[in-house]
This record gives sequence, C-alpha cells and structure tokens, in this order.
Amino acid sequence: MSGIGGTFDDHKDFYKFLEHCSEKATNYEGDNWTDPDRWDTLPETMDKVLEKLEEINRRGYISPCSVSYAVNDQIQQYADNKEDFDWGWWRDEDRTIELKHDDGTPVGNDSPELVMTVLHRGAGIIKHTYRNIPEPRELTAVPFQQSGVEAFMGVATAGDLDSVCSVPWMDPAAKSKDFANSILNGIVDENQWQRMVNHNRVDSIRNFAEQEDKNLFNPVLLYVEEKHVNMSGSGKEKKISIPFNFLKEHLGSYTDYFPKPEEIDHRPVWIIDGQHRIRGFGSSKRGSRMVIPFVLLIGDGSLAKVAEIALLFTQINTTSKPLDDLHKIYLNYQFCIDDGIATFGVELDSSGDKILGTYGLPKPNADGRVSRRSYELALYLAAHSESPILDCVIFQKPAGRNISNKMVADAKGFLQNTGNWFRSGIYQEEETDEFANDEVLNFFKALHTHCNTWPDGKIRWHVGRANDKNFLQQRGPFPVTLELHRLCTERISDRDPSVKRPISVDLYMQEMAPIRWVDWDSRVLKRSNLGGRTNTNIRHLNLWLRTAIENGLQHSAEEILDPDIESVPGKGIISLPKAMTPIQTSVTDFPSIKSLNLEVEKPSHCLGVQWVCQTSDDGRKWKEIKIPGAAVDDVGNKKTIAITGSHIEGAMYLKVQAKFSNGIGPSLSESLEFSHPDVS
Repeated sequence: MSGIGGTFDDHKDFYKFLEHCSEKATNYEGDNWTDPDRWDTLPETMDKVLEKLEEINRRGYISPCSVSYAVNDQIQQYADNKEDFDWGWWRDEDRTIELKHDDGTPVGNDSPELVMTVLHRGAGIIKHTYRNIPEPRELTAVPFQQSGVEAFMGVATAGDLDSVCSVPWMDPAAKSKDFANSILNGIVDENQWQRMVNHNRVDSIRNFAEQEDKNLFNPVLLYVEEKHVNMSGSGKEKKISIPFNFLKEHLGSYTDYFPKPEEIDHRPVWIIDGQHRIRGFGSSKRGSRMVIPFVLLIGDGSLAKVAEIALLFTQINTTSKPLDDLHKIYLNYQFCIDDGIATFGVELDSSGDKILGTYGLPKPNADGRVSRRSYELALYLAAHSESPILDCVIFQKPAGRNISNKMVADAKGFLQNTGNWFRSGIYQEEETDEFANDEVLNFFKALHTHCNTWPDGKIRWHVGRANDKNFLQQRGPFPVTLELHRLCTERISDRDPSVKRPISVDLYMQEMAPIRWVDWDSRVLKRSNLGGRTNTNIRHLNLWLRTAIENGLQHSAEEILDPDIESVPGKGIISLPKAMTPIQTSVTDFPSIKSLNLEVEKPSHCLGVQWVCQTSDDGRKWKEIKIPGAAVDDVGNKKTIAITGSHIEGAMYLKVQAKFSNGIGPSLSESLEFSHPDVS
C-alpha cells in the first residue's frame, strides 16, 4: 500500500513501535516469526530496517508517518504469518485509547452530548459516554427486496453507525467446559453467535481511514429488531429513527458499553457483516465523519428470525473472509443449518418449535442425527466433571488467540472420527442415544484408570495438563482413542448381544487388558515417529492396538516398548515390521515369456508391502525398475509378484527384495538374485 502513513495514537505509541520493531529485526533468529522461504535475504533486509528505525528515532515523533509504515511493511513481508504484523501489532491487547479530534472533541457521532469516546482495543469495541441522552440518529434509506426479503439501503457516517451498532459475538474467553455446559443445559444466549472482532484488523483499518486518499464504498450489513426503531415516510424514501433509550446511566452519565467483568454492549443494531470496517472507521478521526453505505434488515426478534440472520451470516462469510470450521459447525448446530459441512436438522412440532428429546436437547431428524449426536458427544465429554478430557475439546477458535496445549481435539475432528458410529456403526440405532454418551465416558474412565494404576504409583493421565501430557492426550494421536473405543465396544457387544448398556467401566478394562502395560507417558514413545497426526502413524497405532487386543495376551511394559521385538502381537509398538524372506513359487527361474513368480508373507504390524526390483547387464552396475501394478497382487496375507521378460527389458541379472513399512519406517528383506540361463 504505497503512500500510506502509519498513524500513532501518541508519543508513547510511537516509541513502543520503534522498540518492538527493533526487537523483531534484531532477534529474527530466536523469535521464530519469519518465513523460512525468505531467509536468504532476511539478514540484509533487517539491517536496513534497523538503519531506518535509527533515522526515525533521530527525527522524532510524527503522525502519520509514511516511513514508519514502510518499515512495518518490510517486516511484515518477511513474516510467516503476515496478519500478526498488521499495523498496531505492538500495542497491548488490553489497552484503552481515548479517541479525540484535533480540536479535542470526542471522535464519534458528533452529538453535543458526547463527552468521551474510548477504544477498548482487546474487545475491539468503542465505548461512548454522554452527559445526557442524545437526540435519535435518523437514517435515510431506500427500501428494496431480494427473493421476497425486504431491506433498506442508505448512507450514514461511520461515527453514527458505530454509536448504535453492536456485534452479537460469542465470548472468546469461555472455557471449553463452560461453553459445552451452556449448550447442553440450554442456557446459551442465542443472541451471541458471531465471531469476535480482531483488534489488529480494527487497528489496520483505523490507520487506513486516516489517509486522505482512502475511501470505503462496499456496504455494511445490519439488522435491528423493529421495536428499537421508528419508521416514517412513504414511497421510495424512508426515515428510520433510532432512539438512544438503550443507554445506561452510570456515575451521573450515560454509556453504551460496559467492559469486563460485565462485557455488555447495549447498542441495538447488529452488525452482520462489516464489524471491522465500522469499528475501524468509527475510531478514526477522519473515518468517523465519512459516510459509508449500509444495508439494513428489520425483523421481529424471534428465534426464527435470529436463525435466518445467522444463516445469512454464514452465507456471506463463505465468500468474504471465511468462517473457521468450528464457528460454522456451532452455528449449524445452534440454528439447525445445513450448509454442506454437515446436516444438523431437528424435528419441529406443528407450531414450528423444536421437539425436545434425549437429555432435553432438540430431537434430531433422520438427516441431522449423525452430526448432532457427534457434536453433543464432544460437548458431553468436555463438560462432564468425571471426564478424563474435561475442558479439553476446542469448540471455538477466536482470532488472535493461541489454543491451549491441554486440548486433545476439536469439534470438527469429533465429527470426522465419530460420525460413522451414528451413521452405520456402533450407535446407528436411535435407541442407543439413551446411553451412547455415558458409554463413551465409561470407556475413557477405563483408559484413564489403566494409565493411573501402575505399581510405581505414577500418574500417567493428568486431566487438563497442558505440558508434558501423555501420548494419547496429544492432538495428533488422540483419534486413536476413539477408534479403540469403537473396537472394544464392537467386540464386547458382538460377544454378548445382551450385555447391559451402557457398557461398564469394568468391562472396558477387561477388554483392554492386553494393552494394560502400554506406558503412554513414556518419553521414548512420545519422541518416536508415532507422534503428530499423519495417516501412517494413526494407522500404525490402530493396527498395533487391534492386533494386541485380538491376540488377547498381556505383555510387560519393557516388551511393549522394545524396538527390537518385531511383528509380535502386543509387543514392540515402536519397532519396524519384521523383514520376511520372499520365496519363489514358479518353476521359471528367470523372467521370460513365462513369469518368475514370488510371494512374501505380510508380518504383524505391517501397513504395506512393496517389491523392490533391480536389473543389471553385467552383474555390477544395477538400476531400479518399476514393475506394473497389474503384476502385483494381494492374496490373503501374502503379497505376490509376477515378473516377465518384458518387465526387465533384456537384462541379464535381477535382484528382488520385499519392502515392509509401518509408522516407524521401512525394513528390507534379503535380496533374491536371479541370472539369465545364458550367463556362464
């Protein structure tokens, strides 16, 4: 953005900018903020940045300052995550900034009653304080319709819009267990569903709005309940008056917003799309007095209307700045929306109200059952006081905040890993809704007990631990626990179809007896290739656990972690697969018109077998050749290959090996060597 000046709030803000930029430019190796693909020119550029910062410091405070903006832009270009360096990134999150024009009057709607305007940066909200209740804001708008929905279009200053607008955002600081409890107990505020404002974006837009040649032409989308407005006029033009009776008296004055601990914004007009633009321009001296276009929807405030607005929000944010999947899943669940990620439909009575079912929650219809039950399972495990994953499931991911290391999974992962249970698996029958959540909780209690009842007295599963937690509590391997639950539940119920449900903790412990002494807190295991989340490591763990449980024998912790015990069920969880020796099964000793046929047994704990073939003309120089897939087959537990003369292209010598792989790595068999009959 050439020519843009960086606007500072005051001298302190200016010097804090210099300090933070200098720190980043000096400590780029240790701070881990840079893009690795640009390291080749990074040292030279950061040296130039430091020189520029020295020049700016000698010159002193100026605002706006295009040189400062250019320096910040250089740093941003080298950042791995460029949004982390939007203008204003150095400012304290909880800082409050009093907003004034150059003549000392408050930034805002220019009402004579306005005495103070303060930007609460952490919340991205502008608080206005008035000596008396001001005159209503009157918006002039033109009505229009789209697909039968009436709306009003007009223009107003950003200061006017900001003074009457709020955002129905969810509490970004809500704990996982509190979020889950509020939904399960039906106490969630259905008027709180938007994502929280990103204060860095507000700062960036506020700076943009201060530039003399910058404008804002794309409209913001608003919604208000009809009880909060008065409408007059006829024909093509309407007058929409918004009184300030929403202001609350406080210490002899009137205000629209109360920060923490109340965190209440009383402004009646909801910002559906454009919260950063309204807050950014509304907090700018220049921008607050600029007119910007708006589209206003007016409704009756019913839950059905709120759901309609939430759906509109999801549709808008599919094409603008996309919603993160967790937020979208929550909206889909809360407002029974089907938008392609999953279907969350519920049954309605003749009045259109939700019919309540199990646990007092809305009863899903046939299409919505899979997604709703999977999501509710995640809520239940995150909220239950006895759950080993209490408060450890991610349901929302606010912008600008890091996810706690204690988390084991997110709601999207739960839907992906448990959805099939309710679709065609262990909980496909509707009657299982009565006990499924308790049954999964019992499984986790059993796993937790196994981890924490060792002879050495060591606790291996600390609920809610963020650092140095056990292997299965890490987000990468955690899906393995869900697959283990499915396996154990299926085996128990298949063995005894009349077993009492929910399956008890004791029965799960008995079923998992063969893996009783897996030390999930072992550093050897946590540092192995099985950490993280890849298709290979998850498949390896699932295979090893299934093989151990099906084998039914219990082994010692030492045998389980022995990397040299290969392909023995229940042992060697971090070992390579055993390299089995291929055998020749054909009469033909060398590929010709007739094929040379080989086979090899697939050992336990092996995810795949490949054939490695090399040819040579002189027996000294070898090259690897690719055998067509049609020549390779799986027959039972064996891998076969049929090599013909066309595959080796006239070579006189052939070497063949079998390559076995799992999550730890590959192992190679001994080479079988073959030579053409004409070789003396």
